[in-house]
Amino acid sequence: ISGVFNFRGLNVATSQGADLTLNIDVTIAYDQSSIDFPLKMHIRKCQKGEIFISASRRCLPCGSVSIDVDDDSKLYSLDAEDAECKVCPKHARCWGGANIGPAPGYWRTNRDSDEFHQCTIKEACLGATSLENKDEHGECDSAAGY
Repeated sequence: ISGVFNFRGLNVATSQGADLTLNIDVTIAYDQSSIDFPLKMHIRKCQKGEIFISASRRCLPCGSVSIDVDDDSKLYSLDAEDAECKVCPKHARCWGGANIGPAPGYWRTNRDSDEFHQCTIKEACLGATSLENKDEHGECDSAAGY
């Protein structure tokens, strides 16, 4: 069988992590025969850096969600189960989604933590210097021997 099937405007709204089967029944015009097409789908769960918007039943990345915060604030989420995005914590640098790291002079224990600790030797901790180079703990000033 050759042909084109166009499903414009088809929206599937269900729970996160659901497995669905959409049964499509097609009747062939010239001989009135029919063909069934089971279309199996898996709806993924929200991932780290996203929140579930129940009204639209979609996962949206933090940073694309609008809340009333200062212009300089960035939103983030480190837990896929978060109900809302969080405002970037003090002593952190945030780039939206799950992209968060320590500010200069601070470190954290691992990439899933949003608790930041002051370095004993503040100038040794460069922090997360950019989105592309965001070490989970924060960068150390190795040139100065740290």
